[in-house]
Amino acid sequence: SKENKQNIENNQNETRKNQIPEDVSEKAINNLYSRKETYLEKKSEKKEILTEEEKAIKAKLEEEVNKMESNPSLEEEARKRVEEIKSLKEREKLKYLLNLASEKGIAFATRVAQKMKDPYTLDMFRDILAMNKIYEHFSK
Repeated sequence: SKENKQNIENNQNETRKNQIPEDVSEKAINNLYSRKETYLEKKSEKKEILTEEEKAIKAKLEEEVNKMESNPSLEEEARKRVEEIKSLKEREKLKYLLNLASEKGIAFATRVAQKMKDPYTLDMFRDILAMNKIYEHFSK
């Protein structure tokens, strides 16, 4: 019906509004890898990857995720998403998580990252969200 078509169109427009542009996610991932390389090169100087402001943002985001109520249907969906993502390469996992954050929110995407039981990817994802305030592209 005409009404259903309009509802579908509105949902698609809403989803597009929350989505992070492809070039932004690619730039964020490249920025993180660049910082990690610099960090590894200058490890002896005790240089940090994240700025103090970014560390505070990361801590606040983690706090928000921890407040998220455990919803059985979301938990099941998170498990399914883990199955979809686990065979991807590292950069593709990060892109997938960024897209998932734009689609379902930061808390859900972080929950999926936690369920992957891959601390490195989880930490990288949290770093990306904190860097350049990229989290502002997403709904909560």
